[in-house]
Amino acid sequence: MNKFWRFLLPVVGLALAACGNSDEYIEEALSQEAELVCKSRDFPVPAQVGFVADDNTSFNSMMNLSESANEVAIFSADGAIYRLSSFYNLQVLPSEYGGMDATVDDDVLFANIAGIIFNPPDLNVTHAYHDALYHLQNGERVMIIVLDGWGWYMHQYFAYSQPFLATQYRRKAHTVFPPFTPVVMSSIFTGQLPNVHGVHDRTTRTMSAPDIFENAYNQGFSSTLVQGGVNIVAASERPHLVPNLGHVFETDRGVFEAAMARIDDSDLLFIHFNSVDDISHTYGPYTPQVGEAMELIDEFVSELVQAREGVAIILGDHGQHLLGETDRVGDHLWISHEDIFVPYVVIRDGGRNE
Repeated sequence: MNKFWRFLLPVVGLALAACGNSDEYIEEALSQEAELVCKSRDFPVPAQVGFVADDNTSFNSMMNLSESANEVAIFSADGAIYRLSSFYNLQVLPSEYGGMDATVDDDVLFANIAGIIFNPPDLNVTHAYHDALYHLQNGERVMIIVLDGWGWYMHQYFAYSQPFLATQYRRKAHTVFPPFTPVVMSSIFTGQLPNVHGVHDRTTRTMSAPDIFENAYNQGFSSTLVQGGVNIVAASERPHLVPNLGHVFETDRGVFEAAMARIDDSDLLFIHFNSVDDISHTYGPYTPQVGEAMELIDEFVSELVQAREGVAIILGDHGQHLLGETDRVGDHLWISHEDIFVPYVVIRDGGRNE
């Protein structure tokens, strides 16, 4: 791509449509004639750009990856995700504006990317929203359980601590960017990516898209939301908040007891547990303390699933990697195989797995 196009493409009108309407994925058959720009210049350059393939991550690499995959998911800094399955040449290059850009088939530009997953899983966290509404509309009660920090690799590592969840059929899903709890919970609540729901950081609490509770209400379904500590984002359903009870294990026990007390109160029951993530931040994601948290949560999930008829959707919001800093040993910050992949489980009537 010549220098003329490098400066002209960021103002092409087509870019505004392409970047503003990524409801979930854009599936695009690309050709050499296509001129497509992802406008995410207004967002900060990601601290790391991650390339995830074969359960490994390479950061900040300059590479030609055209033969690495049949399919890619390109994560933009604005939270959009573009899934491409028809291309012959993918290159990642430093941008003159800072950060990294991806070019596809020589003249399609994705600006300010956060990372790329090669051969990504079919599922992502927004599917919980769509699956839940589907089952509600088919006359089934639904329970969504989000296990904060329940990453795919952490779950595999601690499978022995999760005798219930480890025996269920689990599918690998990916989360969104950035993989922060308010951002991901907004995607689970709304079924939208961050460039649509508008939550991009750990401080924003207002979503700009209707959430699952509003849509359920509009269709005649009742909802209950139970979570611990603070309100993650401002959902339309007023949450039952369990206060900090001195230790995150006790707070999650309070969430479990509050959920059990409301197990049959509504068509949609949404539960959020925090302990796995909190313990991972403090001690690191692969420590015995995390194993204890996994064991406790597994017991809670098992009892909840067996106590309620209908469909249970259980998923993590993100994983964690070892950061190693004194005040934050583990964290989830970018597109890496540890941060971005989570388990996704669907169980019917207490034990019939989907």
